[in-house]
Amino acid sequence: MGSGPEDGVVDKNGRVFGYDNMIVTDGSIIGANLGVNPSFTITALAEHVMSTVPGKMEREKGGAGEPARRQ
Repeated sequence: MGSGPEDGVVDKNGRVFGYDNMIVTDGSIIGANLGVNPSFTITALAEHVMSTVPGKMEREKGGAGEPARRQ
């Protein structure tokens, strides 16, 4: 994870640099070993990444560029 392709493969929202519709949501976006049992960190990152993907209703309304809002 980095601020650009020089620093990482994905941005803070899991989007792969250079690919419009490729998103990574698993532990591979973590750049270092977090120690024992990083499952909560991986889950939190996946939740964050998915919160930026518009849902079906937002896409149908033309809001594909806006992050999905959580209720």
